[in-house]
Amino acid sequence: MRGVVLWDVAGQKVITRLKGHSAGVGSVVFSPDGTRFATGSQDTTVRLWDFVSKQTITTFKGHTGAVNSVVFSPDGKTLISGSDDQTVKAWDVSALRERDVLRGHKEGVYRISFSPDDKILASASRDNTAKLWDVESGQELATLSNHTGFVTGVTFAPDGKTLYSCSVDRSIRSWDLGTRKQTGLFSGHTKPIHCLALSPDGRTLVSGTGWWNDMLTPSELIFWDVPSGKPLTNIAQEVMIHSIEFFPDGKTVVIHLEEKGDTLWDVASRQILLRLKDRFYVAVSPDGRSLAVAGPNNEIGLWDVGSRRIAATLPSDVTHWALAFTPDGKRLAVSHTTGQVKLWDLETRRDTVTLSAHDGGVTSVVFSHDGQTLATSSMDYTIRLWRAPRP
Repeated sequence: MRGVVLWDVAGQKVITRLKGHSAGVGSVVFSPDGTRFATGSQDTTVRLWDFVSKQTITTFKGHTGAVNSVVFSPDGKTLISGSDDQTVKAWDVSALRERDVLRGHKEGVYRISFSPDDKILASASRDNTAKLWDVESGQELATLSNHTGFVTGVTFAPDGKTLYSCSVDRSIRSWDLGTRKQTGLFSGHTKPIHCLALSPDGRTLVSGTGWWNDMLTPSELIFWDVPSGKPLTNIAQEVMIHSIEFFPDGKTVVIHLEEKGDTLWDVASRQILLRLKDRFYVAVSPDGRSLAVAGPNNEIGLWDVGSRRIAATLPSDVTHWALAFTPDGKRLAVSHTTGQVKLWDLETRRDTVTLSAHDGGVTSVVFSHDGQTLATSSMDYTIRLWRAPRP
């Protein structure tokens, strides 16, 4: 049997039937506190389920044979699985538990960003607002509502005192995080702004325009001098700019263009250093030596920046929306339009964890600077905080 049936013993009735495994289920076990249960399957995976919602929390992948037995440790923090592949694996269940669901936005959430000290999370939404959240408690701290259109990006200054937000209303606004008041307005774009990024030293801001109903028309790429609030350069681009990310040294920035691939720019000269054709969403590794780039056939290419060649390819059969390296650079989080987030081990080139994160496409994945929290945002209006899976 591929499904799982939950019974009410007292009433002798079926509570629900759960689907998810692609082959027979050979073992089921409840956590000691009864809030979760795990299933082992012939499809070689172990699934962790939430008893209340009856939804999959995560899927553990690592076995190469049928999983015949699953058991929780007495404290419920570890799940043990035994398989036909002749191995027994221990999974850190506590590290995969969803910490919080942040609710408050009235429309889909586009982007999220951690403050430098990891205490505050900022979110950008289609409801025309940016919100600030307390990471520890999950409580909303403030709503920043001066924009008159969808807010499409948020980023913190390196000192953690200022937040920058961009919007389809063609403006970039700066906010004082002490007073929660707007302190500046960057004007210069003539088209809806889709993304922005701030240099590590906080002195250069880069923003790009474009929108989903007009992706193949010319867009604007502006480099800004942050202290003066003035544009340094406005460079016309052929199509919509999807994303912008600085390298750790602040000397290079990578721009992703709709259907045109990615371009690496020298920040000082504002000249193109390299073009990567037929590539989509991109993430820069913490050491700046690698790029993770989603490809045209849903695969993820790992580029070696020095040699300018693909060092490895991670296979996939679904469309990706966002990529993020862990702070140690050893793993890569990949979000899907299906609502899932997969975590890849970059040494073994295998996806080791699948989080059933949202009911809608996952628009952004971000690790806290200490690597202990993973934040995900979605078009289902929510932001979720996870205890980041350990290696």
